[in-house]
Amino acid sequence: MKSSVFRLRAAVALIVMIIAAFLFVYPTQSLLAQQRAFNAKRREVAAVLAENQRLAAETRRLTLPSEIERVARQRFNMVRKNEQAFSVVEKNTKKVAAPKP
Repeated sequence: MKSSVFRLRAAVALIVMIIAAFLFVYPTQSLLAQQRAFNAKRREVAAVLAENQRLAAETRRLTLPSEIERVARQRFNMVRKNEQAFSVVEKNTKKVAAPKP
């Protein structure tokens, strides 16, 4: 009779431990996974905010008349009235044989 009581208590203890594992371990793992995902999104948001600040500063800079002129001269080779644009062409140092007639 003692062995059947012992077996019953062992079975009940095993069932209680399994239930405790499902009630405490799984939610804890889920919570930790959520915290990792949250921290990753927080870093992503911080990076996007920093990029937005950089782009806002660049937008402000690109509205300045001096910056508009610099970009127009550099990218589009534009000049003001009464100015002349010059282009420096490097001399080709390779000798090319003239085709034979």
